[in-house]
Amino acid sequence: MRILMSSKVNLSPSVIASLHSLELKAKKIVEGFLVGLHKSPWSGISLEYTGYRPYYPGDPIKHIDWKVWGRTDRYYIKQFEEETNTCIYILIDLSKSLDYGENSSNKWNYIQTLSASLAYLSLLIRDAPSIVFLQENETFILPPSAKFGQLKLIIDKLENASPLEKNPDWEGILRALRPRLKRRTMLFILSDFMFPVEDFKPALSQLRFLKGDLSLWQILHKDELEFPFDDELRFIDMESEDFIEISSGKWQDSYIRELKKHQKDLVRLCGEQEGQFKSFRTDNSFLLPLKEFLSQREKFR
Repeated sequence: MRILMSSKVNLSPSVIASLHSLELKAKKIVEGFLVGLHKSPWSGISLEYTGYRPYYPGDPIKHIDWKVWGRTDRYYIKQFEEETNTCIYILIDLSKSLDYGENSSNKWNYIQTLSASLAYLSLLIRDAPSIVFLQENETFILPPSAKFGQLKLIIDKLENASPLEKNPDWEGILRALRPRLKRRTMLFILSDFMFPVEDFKPALSQLRFLKGDLSLWQILHKDELEFPFDDELRFIDMESEDFIEISSGKWQDSYIRELKKHQKDLVRLCGEQEGQFKSFRTDNSFLLPLKEFLSQREKFR
């Protein structure tokens, strides 16, 4: 699927930040994004039925095939294409390091808005989105649903979540999620991934047999990519509160070199699980990750 960007649609974080509600932001982003598509995201999605399945209590009666009932004296439901579409799991990191940046460039604000936009776009193409994150000491998993009321549930959870003081238990989160990844699924993990890759490897190895599609999306502030500091500064770890005092201008080249090595290690780790790694910056348009999502969704059909 070829996707073209519309030059008339401004979906930069600074523009989106001027909107007040998260729901309005998500709808503005997605509807603006759809204006720029060369091909409709509904291509290949049909409401024609693909077969039958037994009737279960709670199924819409209007989908019962009465001709089949007349022949068999049993209730069967016409199984529509949308019933076989994909579960979209959005796993969100709540590490304290995400609370970096101000206003529209804040990493957590970007992830909140991007997650809501992914959920809204998923619902429009009749997929079933879900969000997953560590809530206090337990893994919170919102069951996937293709009903439009799911968007309000997701937005409510996103608005009431905030970065935690400690790093999430990645192994515990993925262990809790793994039993749910049996049907057609796409899993997006949104994080800054500012932790040792080797610490993440045991957790990610649990998804080796995921019968679906895995994506690691790294969200970074421009300061983390460019290291534009040239003074004597104290850098404080937002999670451990450890600090280091350095002459930052002397360390720029070394920092950028180590960051690129870290990202290469993430690409390698993701590749071992047959997944994809992408890096986005918080001053980029929201068009870029949504374009990536639809491209991957098209390959997964």
